[in-house]
Amino acid sequence: MKVLIGENKLQSIFKGLMSEYSDLVLKEKDYDYYDHKKNRYIDYTPINFYEDTDNDDWWELDDWIFQYAEVPPYNEPVEGFDTPLLIYASYRFARLTTMFGNNFNGLLKEWFESTYGYPVKQVVSDYECEKFVRI
Repeated sequence: MKVLIGENKLQSIFKGLMSEYSDLVLKEKDYDYYDHKKNRYIDYTPINFYEDTDNDDWWELDDWIFQYAEVPPYNEPVEGFDTPLLIYASYRFARLTTMFGNNFNGLLKEWFESTYGYPVKQVVSDYECEKFVRI
């Protein structure tokens, strides 16, 4: 059976599935350290989106759902990296990325902009983000 879903309906379905992420806690976090694996200094201050920051371990665990970067991560412009950038924690969205395939990034971009009001030029997963970081 073949079912056609219009773009508006697709966005509506996506918005419903993302409702649990519509009221996240925003915290600016400063990553300021030397990364010995990459042999470089990291100075990066994104806005992280968390489910909860009421427990004492939230800062240490750093279990963010989204990371919004107005400047390139690690403060180095890299070809193919367009900011402002939305990075998502891929393990949380494995089901949705499979379900929506190539449409996921565009749907996430539209949903994020309308939900949180931050403009986004590019959407990548935390794993995809690694390809932009020079080793």
